[in-house]
Amino acid sequence: MLDVNKRVQLNMIKITLILVIPTFFIEDKLNYIKGLTGGVLYSILSYKLIIKVVTKSVCMNSVKAGIFTFSNYIIRFIIMGILLISALMYSKTMFVGAVLGILTMKIALYLEIFNKRIQVDDNCLAEDVIINKEEEKE
Repeated sequence: MLDVNKRVQLNMIKITLILVIPTFFIEDKLNYIKGLTGGVLYSILSYKLIIKVVTKSVCMNSVKAGIFTFSNYIIRFIIMGILLISALMYSKTMFVGAVLGILTMKIALYLEIFNKRIQVDDNCLAEDVIINKEEEKE
């Protein structure tokens, strides 16, 4: 059985394949695919960074964790800004593809939640729930 991280990444790839369908109706196919690829790659990178930040910040005190989390958020935000601005400067079609690619992570996570594979309790961290859920299956 796949763990949650692998399932989310697999869902991101499936969503990307679905988002390739509009290329049959768009004149500027190559730019759309380039934007979509850039957005998906950013989305995968961002997802992995978020997992790493959550894992490391749990072990820190609250002040260090806050600074660490905020600085990593700013880094992800700057990378996303560079991606979107460069896509918009190149073509509008590439920008649309990049935006859709960036949204794949959010859609994949919502699919996991709606499929009830991730159950989040208000009183504990999502990472704890994911770890406990995987341990129950074994």
